[in-house]
Amino acid sequence: MKPDSLLQLIIAAGVMGLMAFCLAAVVFVAIPKEQLNLFTALASGVVGGGFGVVVGFLFGSSLGSRGQDNAPA
Repeated sequence: MKPDSLLQLIIAAGVMGLMAFCLAAVVFVAIPKEQLNLFTALASGVVGGGFGVVVGFLFGSSLGSRGQDNAPA
């Protein structure tokens, strides 16, 4: 089963929007010094996790096993 291109676009745009939101929070919102490490760790984990999920879904094991399927791609 091939994923819908519109759904892929929406997910990728969502991850990019999340990354832009975290970047805007760092630039425009005053984060206390004692909370900066926590925010950085949480933001990088959320953005990195979202990016990893998108890449894993689009190019993961389903792409590698597509050649073994009888269904057309």
